[in-house]
Amino acid sequence: MAPRKQREIFDATLRLVAERGYDGLTVEGVAERSGVNKTTIYRWWPSKAALLGGGAGGVRRAGLHRARHREPAG
Repeated sequence: MAPRKQREIFDATLRLVAERGYDGLTVEGVAERSGVNKTTIYRWWPSKAALLGGGAGGVRRAGLHRARHREPAG
């Protein structure tokens, strides 16, 4: 999967869980919001828990990347 599309899926996942909570998060909702078919999501992530874990991991990696490339203060 293209990295950009994966980011869009993870962004949609994190926005939806923030809006609706875990119980309100659905693969169908993520698919609709990110513009893919739900079978595409299930091809890469077997459950909403796996999808959410992937999204959280992406946020963590992005934060580490920014921290490593931040210019020193001063």
